[in-house]
Amino acid sequence: AAFREAPNGSRVVEIAAQLGIPMEIASEQRESELAYLVGSLGQDGYAVIDNGSRSIELVSKQAGQAPHYSVTKLGYRIAYEKFFAAAETAGPGSLAFRNELRPEAAKAASFMTGRKRLVGVEFDEMATLFFEPAETEGRVIAVADLKRKLQEIEASPADAFAALKQKKDIDRALPRLVVAAVLGEAFGYPELVLTARELGTGLIIEAGMKP
Repeated sequence: AAFREAPNGSRVVEIAAQLGIPMEIASEQRESELAYLVGSLGQDGYAVIDNGSRSIELVSKQAGQAPHYSVTKLGYRIAYEKFFAAAETAGPGSLAFRNELRPEAAKAASFMTGRKRLVGVEFDEMATLFFEPAETEGRVIAVADLKRKLQEIEASPADAFAALKQKKDIDRALPRLVVAAVLGEAFGYPELVLTARELGTGLIIEAGMKP
């Protein structure tokens, strides 16, 4: 998203070409398709959330159909700066963030609900910071536990929230916790399955699926 939105994004592609490096600035559709491959390993019937720094891709795919996707510009970096960075407590910012996420969830509900499983891409910092240590790949976190942890943070006093904001990767973890809890509940899934694979893996999976 950062390259897509940059006024000189095409210049980066030109410089890369001069160095003999093929470079693509992925469209929202392209990024969503790759996110789906990362989360599903190319299988049909999954719902995938890819929570990047500037955007969130919501994407699913049914057999014989092109992927359905929706993109919202509420990635973790934008969300942290907007809702939490200057806040004394987490509650008001979390509420405002949740209120902005719910209409996005409603727009995507028709294709994100009722799939085999809900997969989260780039949620490893969230899991590491807020839950017991475990391998990210294949980790399953109950949506009820996500909501419980979020409620605990929202209810914490100012000194506890100030201490939390000093932790490494809190700017990545806290917005993703809100996203996981709100969207998991909105789409009706009991759990979120995590993957350690990142977006570049989608290119490898895509190449492997070609005849």
